[in-house]
Amino acid sequence: MIQISPQGFGPARNIVAFTGGDLTCCPEFYEECTQLIKTRTNLWILIETNGYGLTPQNLDRLQAAGVDAFWLDIKAHDAEKHKWLTGCSNVHILELPEKILKRGFTLEVLSLYIPNLVESDELERIARVLSAVDPAIPFTILAFFPEHQMKDFRRPNTKEMVKAYKKVQSTGLQNIRLGNLGVFIHNDEDRDYLLANIDINAL
Repeated sequence: MIQISPQGFGPARNIVAFTGGDLTCCPEFYEECTQLIKTRTNLWILIETNGYGLTPQNLDRLQAAGVDAFWLDIKAHDAEKHKWLTGCSNVHILELPEKILKRGFTLEVLSLYIPNLVESDELERIARVLSAVDPAIPFTILAFFPEHQMKDFRRPNTKEMVKAYKKVQSTGLQNIRLGNLGVFIHNDEDRDYLLANIDINAL
């Protein structure tokens, strides 16, 4: 079924997704919203999060409330880079994929390719953590674009994104995608290089 939305034509979805401002440190908000939605509908509840608020106790609360899935944004594997990007440790974050899946949630993970900060080697390390938990975890490599306090960092190019894809693929992960294609595909040459070097299903 196709519906018209403000963004144009697209498939109708059965998902309520909480994205943007991350309130997982305040799980009662998601608990109440989820309970109200589940009482009145059969919609799927998904939360996009950096994981900082997903303590074991909060995961249990969200599970009991009926949350179905998480998009987990892992900023970096290197502790110092993660601290610089977020202001907090990533020890807890890197343990989350296993904890999330053990509770029966559906999980997808995404990470940004940020030139000169989070590049292919760093993304490979994140992917190895995921592959050790479950090689079927979907992992999206998003192309960074400079905004706000990170305007001094440039966008990745197509060759860098392909290199990152191949590094991540080498870990055994089975479901890898590239995101924000418009950030790094600028012409036919970029498009042709991408299509020649990655699986079409990664787009």
